[in-house]
Amino acid sequence: MANANTNFTQNSPGNYITIRFGKLQYEALVDTGATVSIISEKVAQALHLPIQPISKTEKFDLVSAAGSEMRITGTTDLRMYFDGLVVTQPVRVCSKIICSICLGLDFLRSNSAIINYDVGILSLQNDLVRLPLHSS
Repeated sequence: MANANTNFTQNSPGNYITIRFGKLQYEALVDTGATVSIISEKVAQALHLPIQPISKTEKFDLVSAAGSEMRITGTTDLRMYFDGLVVTQPVRVCSKIICSICLGLDFLRSNSAIINYDVGILSLQNDLVRLPLHSS
């Protein structure tokens, strides 16, 4: 008898998409459990993105799926190109995050995203763009 979790992992396309920024390329986690989108501080700096610091009166700390606090150091706008579609997404900047970029529900909703695990595709803007999902 096959283990359902093992079987899913072997057949699963994963939850990552590849995003290119000129010569640089990053794997972005498509995270339906994240309320907001996040970029690592290191990646934001590598992309020369202007980071707007968080004021002391603003509280933007988030909690990870593991329950640990994620300290947000600022915000920035991430401009992404997907096969001719240009998307600018406000993202939180986090100094300690495992993945380079995490695209959360804010990104998925604002881009009418549909995730089809049967074929391993993330569709954006009512199927205007179809991106292959893969493992990290």
